[in-house]
Amino acid sequence: KCRAENYIEIAPNTNANTGEILSDSEYELVRQIVGKASEESQENRLFEAPYVLQIGTRVAAAMGLEHRMSVDTSQFRQRSAKGVEGIEEEVQELVAADPSAKEVQFWLHYVLHESTSEEVHRHGTRDKARGQVRLDHFVQHPKAAAAHLTREEVVALRLYTSPAFRFMNGPLRDEDRFGRGLPCPL
Repeated sequence: KCRAENYIEIAPNTNANTGEILSDSEYELVRQIVGKASEESQENRLFEAPYVLQIGTRVAAAMGLEHRMSVDTSQFRQRSAKGVEGIEEEVQELVAADPSAKEVQFWLHYVLHESTSEEVHRHGTRDKARGQVRLDHFVQHPKAAAAHLTREEVVALRLYTSPAFRFMNGPLRDEDRFGRGLPCPL
């Protein structure tokens, strides 16, 4: 159990009258949880400070991820239908447009083609105590099977849980980008 789990309480997640995902009291509870987890992470220096919690409405959630990403739904689906090849193409396009994103290419190569290995990086120790396993291990894992995850979803999750997450979260949290309708680059 991680430290933050000690503070988590289950609460209803919608308010049928207002359409809000969290009530004011539920929002305050989440804010307190994040604050306590942040205090502990600062003590341990394991995690970066949390971002501001952003909560939307059911309507925004129903519009889908492609809406928040400001991408055309048909293009989004076409890219998604390509599976892992679509992820590779997207990363290549990102690096071509922004050479500072080469780190994403490094992490994607690691996820797709290398055995896991313990290695210290600025965000912590990669695959600590995992041993040497390849992508198929994660794809065939009982939890992935129970969740009916596809190979490309496992790749996306492995990539997201690497330092490459910054290239995904940053644009999604960028209200200016969203307001101008600029597409997320990844």
